[in-house]
Amino acid sequence: MGPTSAAPEAFTRAVAGLRAAAPREEILLEEIAAPQRLAPFGFALSATVLRDGDEVASGRLILLHDPAGHEAWRGDLRLVTLHSNALNAERQMYVYTPPGYTDALKFVDGNPYGVSLIAGHDNISEFDDATNNALEHLARRVVSVADRLT
Repeated sequence: MGPTSAAPEAFTRAVAGLRAAAPREEILLEEIAAPQRLAPFGFALSATVLRDGDEVASGRLILLHDPAGHEAWRGDLRLVTLHSNALNAERQMYVYTPPGYTDALKFVDGNPYGVSLIAGHDNISEFDDATNNALEHLARRVVSVADRLT
């Protein structure tokens, strides 16, 4: 986060929601440093999944916020995920699971790379049904792909 400016309310609410996450006991969450150059405000979590004491997967979730908006983001918030599955000690696989057009609802929101919400400068836009449905589909897809890899 920028050291001299206060974080906007939409960003602080999103961070509070992420900090309140209560994962299953085999998932360890840690706050890590967010990328500094991608946006004025950032928050990041690292997750490690343990099975019988061994790390079987890890990932990062990064929330970026630029109050001025970002043309490529089509808004001012961006959520990025990266996860990996440790197949064995010598080999790791990194997987990005964008939803693509894997469900008819993705044709409604029109974003094959994830989920986005275009909010005005005041950041008061509510999630519409298409956005909520796309978020739910993306979450189900990430979990489904991760389950198949472990």
